[in-house]
Formats: sequence, C-alpha cells, structure tokens
Amino acid sequence: MKYVRVILTPEAADAYQNLMSKVSDSKQEEVILNAFLQKVELLKENIYYGQPIAKKLIPAEYKTRYGITNLLLNKPRKTTGYIFT
Repeated sequence: MKYVRVILTPEAADAYQNLMSKVSDSKQEEVILNAFLQKVELLKENIYYGQPIAKKLIPAEYKTRYGITNLLLNKPRKTTGYIFT
C-alpha cells in the first residue's frame, strides 16, 4: 500500500483545530469532525476518490496559492457540504 500524507492548508488547519477544541462541547462539531476524518481515511485508501474536475475549471487562485494540478470533487453529505481534494 502506498503511503499517503494529508496536508491541510493553513485555513483548513485552523478550522480543524477549532473543531478539535469544540468537539467535547458540541454534538454538531463532533459530527463534522467525524465526517472530515472519514473523508481523510477514504483519501488514504484511494487517492482518486471523487469526480475529477477539468483542469480549465480549477480556479487560478488554487493553482498559484496551493500549487494544485489536479482537483477532485467529493459528493456532499447533509452535514458537511462539498469537499475538494
């Protein structure tokens, strides 16, 4: 099995830390955190999880700011919304 490392953007890392700090007090934050962790595990198992987005549709900001060359869209759940990988 290939080793996969998930790297969060600074904004996502801040949101993750915020969720971690509130998870013991809020059921909603716990549900969101669990959904996020589940998606991370799915990505580790299959790095091509999701629908590919055409390269011409990837926002230029994502390309320059994050160095993105491929973008996959994951179907939303009622509790989490869209997740781009």
